[in-house]
Amino acid sequence: MRSPATYDVTTYMRLDRDGTEVQVIIQGRYTEDVPGRYCGPPEDCYEGEPATADIIYVLDLHGQPVELREDEEKIAIECLLAVGAEIADQDDWEVEL
Repeated sequence: MRSPATYDVTTYMRLDRDGTEVQVIIQGRYTEDVPGRYCGPPEDCYEGEPATADIIYVLDLHGQPVELREDEEKIAIECLLAVGAEIADQDDWEVEL
């Protein structure tokens, strides 16, 4: 089984805090998925692993830490997964000259 690649990723969100819009920068780490192998000799087969994303920090535009609510954290993880998948796809491209 190959080791999944990891990428540092950044995304931005707008939060509503007591009627005030707060823009935040979310820094995270994306680990790409590992496809499973389901055919061949049993000793060569393994389950796949889904992509994951972890939040490293969240800052407002003034560099101050911001705590995310549970619902905001779920959305932030989804955004990091989307950005990470795009980066991983670009990393797979080969350029021929």
